[in-house]
Amino acid sequence: MVQTFNSQVKKKWLSGNGYKNAHKEKGYIGVWSYDAAALAKILGLDDSCFKGKKNYPYDLAHYKNARTFSANAYSKWLIKVREKEQGAERLEKEKVYIRELEEDYLALGAAAFYEKYKERFLKDLFFDEAEYRNYRMAGEEGILGFLLVNMLVTDGYILQMDYKDGPEEYLIDFVNERLETDYGKDMIEEPESDDESENMDAEIELYDTKYVKSLGRKLKRKGFRFVWFLIDSDQYYVCIMPKTAVLGKKWHEIRLKVD
Repeated sequence: MVQTFNSQVKKKWLSGNGYKNAHKEKGYIGVWSYDAAALAKILGLDDSCFKGKKNYPYDLAHYKNARTFSANAYSKWLIKVREKEQGAERLEKEKVYIRELEEDYLALGAAAFYEKYKERFLKDLFFDEAEYRNYRMAGEEGILGFLLVNMLVTDGYILQMDYKDGPEEYLIDFVNERLETDYGKDMIEEPESDDESENMDAEIELYDTKYVKSLGRKLKRKGFRFVWFLIDSDQYYVCIMPKTAVLGKKWHEIRLKVD
């Protein structure tokens, strides 16, 4: 490998092939074989024969020799890239599930719909098919949105909290997991906690607490925002989404609070 490396550098770089007029180009800094030096550094090749050659940046390649290439660091980087790809794939699959549920809600009867989705999430909402059918027959506005929100709660894309819950307990972990897993973004630091009594005050909605507002500002600086779904009087449902994303009509059947 070392012999091949030496041969390639001499033929492609030290001879100056293809670089005769490089000095006439804007930003010219010399005909340096940076990629050859990088390969020598990464692979640990003996490049001593190039020391003193005018086109080989030997001093740069050996600057702080203790700083060697870490295969472990590279592996961690690959793992992070793969996790980002997997998160994006899961998010796309979830969008497919949403479209499928919408289509099934319109096309299937109550019994068939309940049978298809009971194991997925419906059995946690309705005791049996009859209870679901009665709920659907009541014809309340926003039933489809209600079902979608609860499916996304089951799949982890929406966080459900009780009105007595302190947002400090769950919200920051949920936000950072979604940022890292779904979008490959760095985590954000947790804001300072509020006085817990503020979250117990019935006149202050959870999403209006200082803690949540501070977290929301940090989230916006990342290019995201909170969306709160106001379904139950004693429950809060929240997700994060890119600021540029547009919510479809079905979501506006539910009461929303978009930061």
